[in-house]
Amino acid sequence: MKNKKKWVIFGIVLLFLGAAGIGIYLGTPSIPKENKKQEAPVQSVASITGYIEEMTARSRFLGVLAPKNKVEVYLDEGRESNGLLVEAGAQVEQGTALASYDNSLLALDREQAVLDMEQEELTIDSLESQVRILQNDRKQAHDSEKGSYDLQILDLNTQIEQARYNLGLKEKEILRLDAKLEVTQVVSPCTGIVTEIGADERSLTIVSEGAYELTFYVGEGELKDFQTGMTVAAEDRDGAASCQGVINRIEAGAPEGNEAKAEGMKETSYPVHAVIENAEGFFPGQHVYAELIKPGESLGTSGGTAILLPESYIIGGEGKPYVWAVDKEGKLEKRKVTLGAYNDRHSAYEIKEGLSYTDYLAWPMDSLREGQKAAFGE
Repeated sequence: MKNKKKWVIFGIVLLFLGAAGIGIYLGTPSIPKENKKQEAPVQSVASITGYIEEMTARSRFLGVLAPKNKVEVYLDEGRESNGLLVEAGAQVEQGTALASYDNSLLALDREQAVLDMEQEELTIDSLESQVRILQNDRKQAHDSEKGSYDLQILDLNTQIEQARYNLGLKEKEILRLDAKLEVTQVVSPCTGIVTEIGADERSLTIVSEGAYELTFYVGEGELKDFQTGMTVAAEDRDGAASCQGVINRIEAGAPEGNEAKAEGMKETSYPVHAVIENAEGFFPGQHVYAELIKPGESLGTSGGTAILLPESYIIGGEGKPYVWAVDKEGKLEKRKVTLGAYNDRHSAYEIKEGLSYTDYLAWPMDSLREGQKAAFGE
């Protein structure tokens, strides 16, 4: 009987201790996990401005020089012609007009591109006006509502950046059309005699006097920048000698079979032919670098693209301007920038120092802090 009582008492003690342990466990407040700091969304300067950083040097293409006794000259595909200006048997000099283009359709395309560009500008103005309204409303809002305003403003700024990107594309399209409109005639790339005219009057054959033909290969993406009558430069690989010629033929048809000759260029490449009247310092079969000389440019000139940063990203105005940039560790920092001229058209400042197109920026918000981790877009 006594043993039975002992076991009962022992069981009661165990139950008591167990209940006490559970109570202690449940009564102990849990240690809160450290909240993850809010990451700041960032975008590249190239994306914000709508421009991708351009190479300071022109694109160069590998080509080869060969003697050319017969020169074939073709009018550009897709361009209307007013007709040929010479007949078979005519003696021509380098630069003699062989045919003229009808640029009326190109002019219409340019007018449409200008209208599209103006529409993008109106879209940007409207979106920027909405941003200013939200910014003013945010100042009067309660702290708990400011986050909602920040998201709306961020969304509008994303739309503005897309519109600026579209605007940049239209500007480049207009520049390409302007370059084509400047070429109103097809000229002879060499001195010689016109011996044959194509049945469709869109090609001529000239027996040249000591001319060279430069053949080089252009990728599909760059082909739209080339047309007959444009000037190209040839330079040897050491840069010791150079000469210029005129494009007389572009094989824009099937590119098959060009890969082996392109020597490392894109798989899809197209042959471009130019006639060089004076190739002094070069020899037949020599491999050279070719580059396009656009209207108004000369060999050796090039220009970079200035960074035009929207003023909404710049804090401090023209006094001590800075931006929220991402450092090497992926965290935010206040980075000083040097401002250039203000661009009314884009509501942006030229950035002379402090940024490159590969940098990332956060749109200014009250919640940003130095050392805050950046959230890069996909």
